[in-house]
Amino acid sequence: MNTECGFSMTEVLVSLLLMTTTSLALLKQQWISNQRFNQIHLQTQALMQLDSASEQMMAGEKILPTDKRFKFIQRACAHSIRLSITWDCLAVHQQHKHGCRLQREWITG
Repeated sequence: MNTECGFSMTEVLVSLLLMTTTSLALLKQQWISNQRFNQIHLQTQALMQLDSASEQMMAGEKILPTDKRFKFIQRACAHSIRLSITWDCLAVHQQHKHGCRLQREWITG
């Protein structure tokens, strides 16, 4: 009659595998959430910069330099003016950077 109590090696290894898998999944989810938060934060800053530049342009003032992460492009067409702001943003599921852009357009004529 076997009177020893305890866990077998197989049970211990299976429980360690489950804990490791769960921990890695939670870590990946946290990383993705952090990346998305950073993207949203940067987009919010870009939107505030675009609003400020739009108001400066509508007031007839020169657009002041902005944060170095952002680049303004102003294009005048026949009947409109387009103001764009671009910045680099990191794709969450990709390893390369791609550009992000917001823009405003005013009809002038």
